[in-house]
Amino acid sequence: MADELISQIEHAPAYRELRTQMAGMTDDDLADYVAEDHGLVERAMALRYLAGTRKYPSDVIPPRNGSPETAIEVLRSLGAPANLTESCIGVMGRSPWPLALYTPLIWLETAKRISKPKIRANIVDHVGDVEGLPHYAADLFTRVGQSSFRQLQKLVPELKNFSVRQIGLAVFYLEGCLIDRTWQSDWADEFKQAGEVADIEGNGMCFPGYMGLRECLTQNWGQLTEIRHDLIRKSLTGGGL
Repeated sequence: MADELISQIEHAPAYRELRTQMAGMTDDDLADYVAEDHGLVERAMALRYLAGTRKYPSDVIPPRNGSPETAIEVLRSLGAPANLTESCIGVMGRSPWPLALYTPLIWLETAKRISKPKIRANIVDHVGDVEGLPHYAADLFTRVGQSSFRQLQKLVPELKNFSVRQIGLAVFYLEGCLIDRTWQSDWADEFKQAGEVADIEGNGMCFPGYMGLRECLTQNWGQLTEIRHDLIRKSLTGGGL
């Protein structure tokens, strides 16, 4: 859900004006905004600006120095479990991504909306591995993954209309975004879908085109599996790409 927050904060058209507005707000105003009864996306956005978008940079969010110390004070005042909050504070400085920053807010929102959570088991189809390394490790953020998508493009003419990043994003949502267990609720499902839509729009795709890309990848998944398997094996054995 923290990933889905990032996607909506950075790319959802509904928050375009708010992104600009918050860049000019004072630390005190942002702290008040986080504490007030706004939506989860809006509060998380204010918290990111408060902590500093230079600390948590983005290509689409205006830069702001912020005050990580004030953001920590706000986190401690929210009322999420202390052990969760302090664990998140402890890792905030170790990553350029604000995932830990958002977690106490997510806990509060889910506790409010999902009183009796049901757990849904997710099954990722097409999983294979090379010496224990799963194929999905060759994703958009690795050289092996990007090489895999380029090779698949050469074999499937329909994929030449998409960038390697767009292909990698679709592959991520087909397999990489799934974890073994998730909350099952209408609100959580809608939130996840909103994050996915914001992500694809932020990467230059319309929804029908994106669904066509997913269908094309599904139909050619066997070829992607073979390419990944071969490139991962070469990488592990020092054979290069």
